[in-house]
Amino acid sequence: MGKYEEALLEILSRIADKIPEGHKEYPVKAYIAGGVAVYLYTQARVSDDIDMHIYNKIEDFPQDLYITWNDNGEERKLAYDYTYHEGFGLKHEDFDKRLNHYKTIDNKFEIYLLHPLDLIISKIARFEENDEADIKELIAKCNVDKDQLYNLADDAIKVAFGVKEKDMRQHLEWTMEFF
Repeated sequence: MGKYEEALLEILSRIADKIPEGHKEYPVKAYIAGGVAVYLYTQARVSDDIDMHIYNKIEDFPQDLYITWNDNGEERKLAYDYTYHEGFGLKHEDFDKRLNHYKTIDNKFEIYLLHPLDLIISKIARFEENDEADIKELIAKCNVDKDQLYNLADDAIKVAFGVKEKDMRQHLEWTMEFF
């Protein structure tokens, strides 16, 4: 395990420390999206913030949650993104049925990763340069099924709120060219 994943686990542990022991019977659940999830699947790009949705409110949630370390003379930082919410991006309505378990901490905090298909769908909305690179890496390293991706993304676009359907359809077509 590298320093990046060690930093991630330290941040997740600090969150778990704030979860009462009573949650061992019913653990708090969360999922990681964005660049950190892409990294955990591909080791291709390091993101400096953790996009994570936690399903329960945690009292006394840690503030200024970040880790810094020296990486071959370069100062690195990984921080919890307090502004992320699951309404960002494009999501298929059944994304939560495809979550992949990542870690359980102290039997009271269960962390999942968005499935590679759903990570790609979430990146189709913004489709900036790093999103395109992430999509290509996920397709190459995660054995993504082209037809399944197209069908799930098409469904997500049909019911999306607050996005330009024409733009999403164009981004989806460009994504299909990555196969």
